[in-house]
Amino acid sequence: MKDDRARLLREINEGCRTAMDSFAQVKEFVKSGSLQQLVEEYDEQHKEIGFLCRRLLTEDGEKEKEPGTMTKAMMRLVTEFKLLTDQDDSKAAEVLLDGCHAGIKSLGRLLGQYEGAGLEERSIARRLMDIEMELYKKLLVYL
Repeated sequence: MKDDRARLLREINEGCRTAMDSFAQVKEFVKSGSLQQLVEEYDEQHKEIGFLCRRLLTEDGEKEKEPGTMTKAMMRLVTEFKLLTDQDDSKAAEVLLDGCHAGIKSLGRLLGQYEGAGLEERSIARRLMDIEMELYKKLLVYL
């Protein structure tokens, strides 16, 4: 179903944008070169998936979904508070772990919600879920 395709692609793209905002925010506080490199690597992977979603939406004549202003502001405020109160790599990793966990849960829910979405967009969602799980595992060593 075309509606489920567009909705799923919008949600995936919005999640990628939210993750990229978090990566940018956390980068300011990361001290370890290896954690910095990990953040940059996974930021790039989220950019690629977001770009793919936007391209597919455009090809279908659909518009992307902008992250909610209030949600974005609250997320930024909470992240800043956590990182300003404890400025070390373990806190930055914890913030990113929370984001990965939220992303994995959200993607799982979306795959169930948009059952009419096609193989291509469902595959993109699963790929992003795999990326989130992989990052989650790699972040654990920084706690």
